[in-house]
Amino acid sequence: SNMMEAVLAHNMRFVVLASTIPNRLLQSDQEHLDIIDAMLARDADAAEAAMRAHMEQARQSSVQSMQMPL
Repeated sequence: SNMMEAVLAHNMRFVVLASTIPNRLLQSDQEHLDIIDAMLARDADAAEAAMRAHMEQARQSSVQSMQMPL
């Protein structure tokens, strides 16, 4: 339980950082909709691909936000 709370807190820091990237929140919303659409269509391969794409975009945004000047 404590470990999961620590992981969630750490993840939230990255979410906040990534949200400073212009249009990232709108892009993230669309990525989530893509995941949901694939799940509703019961297309496991598409859901996996959409989730992997979302995770990669989130990773890239986090890295980009850390490279931005303060």
